[in-house]
Amino acid sequence: HLISGIGAGVVPPLLNMDIVDRIIQVGSDLARKTAERLSLKEGIVAGMSSGAALYAALKYSLELGRDRNVVVFFADAALED
Repeated sequence: HLISGIGAGVVPPLLNMDIVDRIIQVGSDLARKTAERLSLKEGIVAGMSSGAALYAALKYSLELGRDRNVVVFFADAALED
């Protein structure tokens, strides 16, 4: 996949899997499209891992319903050298 820093078999050393309820898989294409939409609609220039995080958060929020809050962190930017 094209998303740097995350993926199957990648477990960051600070991640405590004992407190993870679920993992939502997001493909590179959906991550890229979600990051592009975030940039166009909200003016937030985020990278692909942020696009993946947002897509997963939106999907999860639909399952939870309107009376629940979902927080998502964007840990990258779509900056090129």
